[in-house]
Amino acid sequence: MSKSNDFTDNFSARGDELGTVFFSSKRQFQIPPYQRPYSWGKEQVQDLWNDLLDSKNSYFIGNIILNNFGDSKSNKVEIIDGQQRLLTITILSACIYENARLIDPVSAKEYRTEDIYPKDRRRNEYYKIVPAKSLRVFFKTNIQQDEVTIVDSKPKTKEERLVKQNYHFFDKIIKEELKYKKTQKEKIEYLDELREKIFELTIINTEVGSEDIAYEVFESTNARGLDLSTADLLKNYIFKKFDPDSRDIVKTTWAQIRETIEQSDTELKKFIRYYWISKYEFLTDSKLFRAIKNEIKDNQWDKFITSLEQSSKRFNLLKEGDLKDFENFIKTGKANIPKIFQSVENLRLMNVSQVYVILLCLLRNINKIDVNLTNIFISLEKFCFQYFYICKQPGNNVERLFSRYSLLIEDAINGKKVKVNEKEIGPFTADKLAAGINTITENLLQELRNLRKTNVEGVFIQQFESFKMKESNSNKKMVKYILKEVDRYYDTPEKEKVSVSKYFKSKSETTIDFSSIDLEHILPQKPDSDWNLSKKEIRSYVNMIGNLTIMNSTYNRIASNKLTKFKIEEYRKSKLSINKELVCFLEDNKLLWNKSLIEERQKQLAEVLLFISDF
Repeated sequence: MSKSNDFTDNFSARGDELGTVFFSSKRQFQIPPYQRPYSWGKEQVQDLWNDLLDSKNSYFIGNIILNNFGDSKSNKVEIIDGQQRLLTITILSACIYENARLIDPVSAKEYRTEDIYPKDRRRNEYYKIVPAKSLRVFFKTNIQQDEVTIVDSKPKTKEERLVKQNYHFFDKIIKEELKYKKTQKEKIEYLDELREKIFELTIINTEVGSEDIAYEVFESTNARGLDLSTADLLKNYIFKKFDPDSRDIVKTTWAQIRETIEQSDTELKKFIRYYWISKYEFLTDSKLFRAIKNEIKDNQWDKFITSLEQSSKRFNLLKEGDLKDFENFIKTGKANIPKIFQSVENLRLMNVSQVYVILLCLLRNINKIDVNLTNIFISLEKFCFQYFYICKQPGNNVERLFSRYSLLIEDAINGKKVKVNEKEIGPFTADKLAAGINTITENLLQELRNLRKTNVEGVFIQQFESFKMKESNSNKKMVKYILKEVDRYYDTPEKEKVSVSKYFKSKSETTIDFSSIDLEHILPQKPDSDWNLSKKEIRSYVNMIGNLTIMNSTYNRIASNKLTKFKIEEYRKSKLSINKELVCFLEDNKLLWNKSLIEERQKQLAEVLLFISDF
């Protein structure tokens, strides 16, 4: 049989109503484990609701692709495309059912039997839709039971939070509408009409008889990537490249990659792009899928998926790993692992995404080259703190820069000539590779120093003067990080602060234990009556960094709301150098403490940070 005949025999597509395809059919709709997580948010749910309300007749909601594995009468089908819509519609159906249950239990039971938990031809009950493993238990427990308990649920993942959020969206609107219905009959009629609108939604029901054909249809119907990410298109394309016998292994690998990246609270498509631009070439997301298709040959997909899986583990290490994980991963004896880990942990706090391009490259190659990369990690931390976190500079050019140097490192390790600073160097023999990598990384640091000079030095102090503590845990940790860095500076002998290079070499290797230090407001957030200040009066400056210090957790909190003349005794007891400096500052100003002195100290801290953040 020809390939075209095989396709025709195992393919059908027709326009139909959702009620016929989904609700009335005696089939269970299963979402395979490799599919992307549930991701519909407020915008998509609002659009669906508006479509329901605006349509006088039926409304078209797109293509749904199902795989019946060659048996058109099968009672189970896999959803290849359309799971976001069908899960959201099931959430809406559960909301309609639960509201009906509180009005008319008899009608509600009919709703559930038809829409959520029907009976097959042998009168066996089954769930109409079965989510992928990551959502299955939560969805079944809170959406698909006799009593919908989603309102009181405690979601743990992003998927679960979206399910609860979307249920709340529908429930709020439906309850508001029901307020205007006076009788039980009017209320049930409203819910009946809503169900009818859902049933009358129209779709292109595409049904295929094999995975190979499913992947071809998926790719062709989404050729322009409409509503799909690079990750969706790439996953489909990769599966198509493997024969059925080995496809299950690839599906498992892909599911592991997705799960690993989700643990780091990162979109899969972003990780794939960072992997690619750290190893192959710099591209925007819109060009990525085509580039991967063109670059990876048919006999290289196995190697590619293995490399992607390994990189997902390294990415997770960068985002979630602890010191022990880094010690287990980094095998070279030249690296100062505690310092590398501290810099990576600090970069996490800054939430700078672009730096992960170069970090992925460094971690991929750190055990291959006889080079101490510790200084690179520290310098990246310092640069990102100034350039991104404080000065809020644009990231596109820096992302491109990180990609360029990642590719230079990759090419040098792979025995290619590279062009650095308009000069061609390499290829490097084994004994010359370390020197070549040092040349590349030193040029990277020089370009970052140039960016610091043009984009940071003139604005850092001004930008930092408005920096304040916020209520988020990540911001509070960053404030502790800043004050701890200042403490290290004050703790360093003056002779070692004559130059950046000397100070850089003198720095302690001690990591920051955020649980052992507390933030202390010098002017309290809730000042007692002796301050003669209200919370409203101090609101604009009480959380400035100039009004903050750090104290060991043994600090006597009883004095925290008192005047500085009482609190200074606690500061004197502190072994931290930042507090010794604070005591001198207070004594020089006769223990006065007000807005102008807070602003003056904040500027002093900015000048210290500008110096210690050089590299």
